[in-house]
Amino acid sequence: MQISQQPAYIYDVDKRKTYVFDGVIKIQHTQTLKIEDDPSAKKGKNYVNNAQNEPDEITLDVSMSNVFSGQSDITAQNSDRAKGALATLMELKKARRKVQVVTYYATYSNMLLKSISVVQDETNQYGWTGQVTFHEAVAAKGSGGSAGATVSSVTVTDASGGRTPSVLVRWFGANAI
Repeated sequence: MQISQQPAYIYDVDKRKTYVFDGVIKIQHTQTLKIEDDPSAKKGKNYVNNAQNEPDEITLDVSMSNVFSGQSDITAQNSDRAKGALATLMELKKARRKVQVVTYYATYSNMLLKSISVVQDETNQYGWTGQVTFHEAVAAKGSGGSAGATVSSVTVTDASGGRTPSVLVRWFGANAI
């Protein structure tokens, strides 16, 4: 099956690689508008004080196996295709790399892999089914803070204790925050 015929796939912008799953079972597109009511409005009246778009999210229910003989970038040239695909997804998440998620309905840009949930059971012993959720990385707009200070670097400590530069600083430079 050609990439254009896939119900959904991932494009790694930095590495210029396309990641295709063996099966895409379900796609959940989530776009949310946060609506804040005016607390000073008279009782019984509904006045909207502010409405703001939340970052988009997309969740893919997917499957990977070792049965399919085709080669895909997601398998990382691994002889164990399911294990290679999972390793690629975990690396995308750990590196906090932005990707595009392409579906029939929309192409989502600047997406970060938020979560990976994998199930391996008796019906799929040499593969897995699971969910991968992507969250839109939206750059914060400058507020022109009172001090007018700029940030030269931001450091994030990951779960293993390693210190890495913030993904926002790497993408947009030190003045993006």
